Amino acid sequence: MVVMGPPSVTQSVVGREHGGAGPARTMWAGLYGPYKAHPLPRSVGAMEADAYQLFFARSAGMRWLTDAALVGAPGLWGMNDAGLASADTDPAQPAGWFQVVLTDPEIAHPLLPVQPLLGCAADVMARLGALALTSVQVLLPAAPRRTTAELPSGMRAVDGLADTAGWFANCDPGSRARVSVSLTCRGTCDLVALTTSLLRPPRAPWQSTVRWERAAQEAVEPPTVPPHIAHELGADEQIQSLRLDGDLVEWSIDAVAWVAAYLAHVAHDAGLTSPLLLTISQPLVE
Repeated sequence: MVVMGPPSVTQSVVGREHGGAGPARTMWAGLYGPYKAHPLPRSVGAMEADAYQLFFARSAGMRWLTDAALVGAPGLWGMNDAGLASADTDPAQPAGWFQVVLTDPEIAHPLLPVQPLLGCAADVMARLGALALTSVQVLLPAAPRRTTAELPSGMRAVDGLADTAGWFANCDPGSRARVSVSLTCRGTCDLVALTTSLLRPPRAPWQSTVRWERAAQEAVEPPTVPPHIAHELGADEQIQSLRLDGDLVEWSIDAVAWVAAYLAHVAHDAGLTSPLLLTISQPLVE
């Protein structure tokens, strides 16, 4: 068995080097649910890797990784950290988590790379074992100080959302799933403005990918903030949470990632100026 070595120092980069001046923009994803690891390879010459190494390799293969050693291949993020829960870990903790620093200049992509991040995380978890996904958490960095109108001509985040929603065009109508979404941010944020934007009547068919219940929103007790991102969220300050209920076109990592990207877009247009922690879950069946 061959154990893969860690990526070289030049391959794990920070956002400041590639995204220009300004603070690094961290994204973090945690996948929750019962998890059973695959048996480790035992054959001679078989490779073994941990969550960090697999996430690195998958990111590089999809051209999402910013590699400081490759000129002209900026990618979307640089690796920061990743890990798996141990067998005796509290079920309230993620089965696997992944943290990156965005390296793409803010103006290049109107949408945060939520869908690539969660897709890559899910691929790693499937490579390592079997996860019965029950909940996903995503930390979104503070929105850049620009409006949709300031993007280059022809670049609109909403167009990207509409295009990617086409993936769900042929879903079985019976596959729609109940979802509960909590939005957590610093106490100074205006979550009401965000939810007001979310609850506006859909203006296009693609927006039916997720449907919110107007009456099913309420302030809730903030969730426990994972220690990996407590500093990013400012958990030493007062934080607040608001929950929305609705139904999603299907319960899958693809659909959850789309909703997270949609929420990131709406948060930006609502003027949210601090990091936002999203928790997207299937409600418990009583």
